[in-house]
Amino acid sequence: MPYLEVLTLASISILIENEFFKEIFLAIIIFAVSILLAVNEDEIKDKQYQKKYILTVYLVVYLYFTFLKPNNHFDDIFLIIPLVFIIFLGGINLSYKSDLLEKELGRLNLLTYKSFEWFIITRSYLFFICVLFLIMTNGLHSYNWKLLLITIPIFLSYHLLSNIIDTFGVKNFEEVKRSLNKYIEEFDMELSDLKSYDYEFLIECLSFVVYMEDKDYFERKGTVFNPYYVIRRKINRNYPRVKSIVSKTRKKILLRRVFQRIKQLNFKLIIKAIKYIHKYVRGYSTLEQQIIRTLAMEPDSYRYTYRRKIFVEFIYNIMFFRAIRKQKKRYREIYYLTEMEVIKISLLKFYYNYILESPKNLNVLFTKLAEQSRVSISCYKHIYYDYFTYSTESIMFKSIIRRGLLVVNKILYDSKNYKIYHVKDNIKTLLIDGISSRPISSPNGRYIAFINPFGWECMSNIYVMDLCTRNLLKVYEWKYSLCPKYIQWETDETILIILGETYGTIEIGGNLYRLNIENKELEIVKEFEKDIQITEFTIDEDIITVSGIKYTNNENFSHIPYKESFKYQ
Repeated sequence: MPYLEVLTLASISILIENEFFKEIFLAIIIFAVSILLAVNEDEIKDKQYQKKYILTVYLVVYLYFTFLKPNNHFDDIFLIIPLVFIIFLGGINLSYKSDLLEKELGRLNLLTYKSFEWFIITRSYLFFICVLFLIMTNGLHSYNWKLLLITIPIFLSYHLLSNIIDTFGVKNFEEVKRSLNKYIEEFDMELSDLKSYDYEFLIECLSFVVYMEDKDYFERKGTVFNPYYVIRRKINRNYPRVKSIVSKTRKKILLRRVFQRIKQLNFKLIIKAIKYIHKYVRGYSTLEQQIIRTLAMEPDSYRYTYRRKIFVEFIYNIMFFRAIRKQKKRYREIYYLTEMEVIKISLLKFYYNYILESPKNLNVLFTKLAEQSRVSISCYKHIYYDYFTYSTESIMFKSIIRRGLLVVNKILYDSKNYKIYHVKDNIKTLLIDGISSRPISSPNGRYIAFINPFGWECMSNIYVMDLCTRNLLKVYEWKYSLCPKYIQWETDETILIILGETYGTIEIGGNLYRLNIENKELEIVKEFEKDIQITEFTIDEDIITVSGIKYTNNENFSHIPYKESFKYQ
């Protein structure tokens, strides 16, 4: 053994046996533990604390290999366990500073998330790189003190200098939620003032955004890119064509055609395309990932690509929306949609209002989308007019978004007291005085209709409320002797009504009418005999089935059930 190493080991042995130095060593251990537990530290993310933390961890690494003297690779790798435990200690320290929304994650998820956050913001992966480097060079268990004394100071210096200039950071959940809510509320305020044409244009724009940016947005259960949903969508779209090809063509012919296509390929063009592909291909991100990296990152943090991709777009993204869903379930703020659909609609509002800056026409929309990607404006126009307008996806997206926008104005019906309430920001307001029938929703979900006052021998009216503009209109006003007794939507513009006599114990039903809510025109659909009283009906495409009673004598005291089906136009 070289003289220098013998002298070093002898000096260490003397120091260990000395009581004074044992006390110093114990003091160092206590000092290290107090730093790792963040005792008397008010700001965990402060650079000064991070400096003490980094110094302490490297001290632990040095003391481990100096005093425990590992003699095989198992002992070397065993150091990984205390290092991981130290990271968890950092996560515990951060967890004490977590806000209310972060605490919705629960104990295990909160500790996991905060540990990853501490691992990323302190660049703790450099600890592990240092240890692995020393293990791989086989310098520790053979006590190559030169390598040990050179490697640790180099890594320590690099780590401290990197930490000094590092500006990476993320905001807490509550701060991100406040930013989201701010722009969503602005969107809702603008939505309440929209006219019918502007409302349909908005739905068109939002649907196109989903079509271009994230086709699996409403189908996907998670918030990060999942190849399963992409493959499933591709198979569902192409399955009929694939099935017909396989059924009409034998496998040998198919394989022969495939090999012919491969032979016809110009490999020079392929190599050239691969060479320049990085100029045109960008990473795929879901709408949730795009929003989170916009809101959650501290200023000047976006340039840290790997940490942004790994931590912000995946770990932070997943944990944030998991906390949001738990909070939504607890407060039950949803009326028409599931918790996940409401969250996705809210995020879509934010994306449209904040990132795209609420474009007022299609050209502006194409321009804003082009600024967010490498796709040209002309390409967006081509896709919109040639593909999106006639696609089945656009119909599905519009249906979900139309229903989702109605969550702005939630309608609750009190079936015990027969009252209708309008709910906004968890504040319940009586919509109209008097007893009302249960409100029914139009096919597109934009309108609700109900009868008020509703009851026996009441002079009833029919009201329609536009849930987007919050306008409440009286579309049918009681006229002498004719009272609405049952209503049902026929289309988005027309309602079918049973109108009958207001007064009289035997006038429980009436005849069938059609009411246009735009011009308030009333036309009769079918008139029945005087001894027939229709009380309700169902619609199945172009067939109406009515039910009620039919009186069997002249005094109209006894009756039998009555049912009839007929076609109508």
